[in-house]
Amino acid sequence: MIRQPSSSIVSSQQMLLQRHIPERYSYSQAASISLAVTCGIFGLLAPKPIGIALNPTFDPTVKFTGQPALCIGGSTSVGQYVIQLLREFQFSPIIAYASAKHGPYLKELGATHIIDRQSVSFANLPSTVSNILSETTSSPLKLVFDAFSGYDAQKAGYTCLADGGDIVTTYMIELKPEELVDSKNLLQVIGTVHWPHTREFGKQMWRALGRWVEDGVIVPNKVEDLPNGLYGIADGLERLKNGAVSCVKLIAHPQDGL
Repeated sequence: MIRQPSSSIVSSQQMLLQRHIPERYSYSQAASISLAVTCGIFGLLAPKPIGIALNPTFDPTVKFTGQPALCIGGSTSVGQYVIQLLREFQFSPIIAYASAKHGPYLKELGATHIIDRQSVSFANLPSTVSNILSETTSSPLKLVFDAFSGYDAQKAGYTCLADGGDIVTTYMIELKPEELVDSKNLLQVIGTVHWPHTREFGKQMWRALGRWVEDGVIVPNKVEDLPNGLYGIADGLERLKNGAVSCVKLIAHPQDGL
């Protein structure tokens, strides 16, 4: 998203709709919303096979009170928006697998439990999740969102998932045939409105998202502005590659280098 002179939110993927950016948010914060939140909304709410169809019509009365959910990679840009969406639809408990240092912030966004990825490996994640569920709910875990997207993460999330449940991932890693069962649905989300079959849902999404941002239901990522316009991107990518960026979205302003 970018801010135009008319102070509108615009999809960076396709200008289907425009919404005003609330005055409390900067251009950079608005820019953090577009693709990351689209992955979360498409994966969770869009009709099948685009998403898992939790709420394709954005009906405000639809709630999942008492239903647990797990977000792997909770501090990623996508993960932060997924947590907020889970909170809006009243999932509980909302378990986030992320660095413990981000725990307080992720709880502000809606997570109820934080599993520290530094102390709990992917191999031990299913047992840790099971312990939390046994203490908090009698409902099975039927929703996992993998915003980390590696083989170990996907396998762990799949193992955590109850029969009849859905795991959404931002990048599909092929699990071994012996690891798959017919009773679990694995979906890769592609959050784009470019395709003809996603365009109509995309229009609905931007209408709802505009309201959510205005009302504070969805808040932008924490952001860091890169210096020197496009020239700053190379340094930002190097920091990302070295794991030096966490729980923050790097934003480049091309005009700064002119």
